[in-house]
Amino acid sequence: MSGPLRASICSPIHNEEGNVAELIERVHAVMTPRFGAAWEQLLIDDGSSDRSAEIIRAAQRERPTLRLLQHPQNRGERAAWKTAFDNARGEVVALLAGDLQSPPEELPKLLDEVLVRGFDVGTGRRAGRKDGVYYWTATRVLNAYSRLVFDVPVSDVSSSFFAVRRRFVEALPIEKNDHRYILAVLRRRAARISEVDTEHAARSRGRSHYSRWKVLKAVPELLEFTQRWRSGVFDGQGS
Repeated sequence: MSGPLRASICSPIHNEEGNVAELIERVHAVMTPRFGAAWEQLLIDDGSSDRSAEIIRAAQRERPTLRLLQHPQNRGERAAWKTAFDNARGEVVALLAGDLQSPPEELPKLLDEVLVRGFDVGTGRRAGRKDGVYYWTATRVLNAYSRLVFDVPVSDVSSSFFAVRRRFVEALPIEKNDHRYILAVLRRRAARISEVDTEHAARSRGRSHYSRWKVLKAVPELLEFTQRWRSGVFDGQGS
């Protein structure tokens, strides 16, 4: 593959054998007509115990824009994001969950916020969110906190569906569950953030990796993150 890449579409994968083939096809159907060969898809297999990696390797034979990166053991979503950020080669890096709840067809909206409108980050606001009331309520609380404390100008801070100029995530010192607050991290790096409505679908295959226990643990975790955020840990490349 020669020449600069415009975009890297990155997805953490953990036991998504029921979704990964469709994910690959739908991402390529959206990206190839627009970018030709000047883009890449990075799938980070985070220690899957099912056929996810096997399916990806088979797809690579027909998809030269597809790259598989593997963790020998499950290290969690934060580690998968870090692997994506450290290996992406595109001008813009987009994060897309492997469960297909955020439709790949919405990627152009986020990419356009950066490549066309000139923002540093384009992030999705899940319209008609298909999660339960418990998670919806927790998200509303986090949204309010993020606007007040981190000055993040969005109404869906935890969608995890975004596109960002690569320089903002190069050598990014994220640890623990910092990825949950990625927009606050990018805002600390002086990123200009734009939010657009994106569709959201219910998970149709596989098991969710989220639980109510994770939400409850997020309270002390958020306070610890806030202290580190204020200390300037994340200042750097994009600023």
